[in-house]
Amino acid sequence: MRPKWDREKPASNKIHATKPRSTVSGYFLDRESFNQKGEIESGLYSRNAGIELFHTSLNGKWAGWLTHHRSFQTGIKDQNWWGNLGGQYRVRGFSWLTDFLRMGENYYADLGFERRIANYDVQLDSIIRLGYYLWFNALSYQIFPKNKQSRLNYIEIGTELFQVLNPDGTLNESTNSARLTMNFKNTSEFAYWVAPNRANVPVSFKVDDEEDLLKGPPLPSADYQFMATGVEWSSDYRKPLYYSFNAGGGTFYNGRQWLAEFSLTYRIQPIMNLAVRVQYNKLTFPEPYCDVEILNITPRIEVFFAKNIWWTTFVQYNTQADNFNINSRFQWRFKPMSDLFVVYTDNYGVENLGVKNRAMTMKLSYWF
Repeated sequence: MRPKWDREKPASNKIHATKPRSTVSGYFLDRESFNQKGEIESGLYSRNAGIELFHTSLNGKWAGWLTHHRSFQTGIKDQNWWGNLGGQYRVRGFSWLTDFLRMGENYYADLGFERRIANYDVQLDSIIRLGYYLWFNALSYQIFPKNKQSRLNYIEIGTELFQVLNPDGTLNESTNSARLTMNFKNTSEFAYWVAPNRANVPVSFKVDDEEDLLKGPPLPSADYQFMATGVEWSSDYRKPLYYSFNAGGGTFYNGRQWLAEFSLTYRIQPIMNLAVRVQYNKLTFPEPYCDVEILNITPRIEVFFAKNIWWTTFVQYNTQADNFNINSRFQWRFKPMSDLFVVYTDNYGVENLGVKNRAMTMKLSYWF
């Protein structure tokens, strides 16, 4: 809810709100199995339910949330839930966000997915399910130049701390970053970042697509410490032609990583946007592990027939997945929050350009 101006005392220029902004939401999902006769199979079900609470203070500086989600399956009665508790404080020049999450190893998501629970051990060719505790913190501080003639809009110093613990309290992963950003009045930006990481990997794993374990053995389960650093630059966003570039490198598990990304966008207002993005990653490892090179090229075109009708198509070339993809989407917003989507997608192999799969999908959403 937007705050209301005090119309009885317009000279005071104060903002007043009648009550805090709070929401309570929940969901329930039931998936049943049927036999060939169309009868429900007893015990073959999967269900998810959850509730989420969100609260924002009167002045908008403070926000907090609390969630609880649970899955229900036959024979599973414990470690089948996850929840998180978090808060945020934000004022001009400073913001802080913290979030604590607990995930049970027997939580199964039929709505969405959870990537960290199932850990695939390449050497043993098996999946190990592990719950975890996660704590995330993000802080940022902005410095505004006092000189009005300065080209700088602000300087921002920020950091993110991402800590994951195993159920017994031992470290699973620590991913951290510090960032210095210089935002200019012409909307261009320069940033320098550094990211020290630690990963206590519980299973053997691979970062390449080599299936033969003798030619390219997996990296062993171990405690890895590595760090990367890099720079980013983006040009004046207000101009019809603008670009961005970032590059970095450093250690990566027991090897090294080099990365570069370049994007270019040209706007022909109000008709269309043309864009292309190129990403390159090079990973080198000591013997006997395989080196990896990944190239990703993604052209994109957006055509606007009217304010509420547009067509978007992007093409993606990915050497890691040996895939050439075409995705084309038509969207018609016939009323606020109500859309008709028609999507066509096509996937080809890079080497022989043989069709892997293709699909045509239609989606209709209507806001009552």
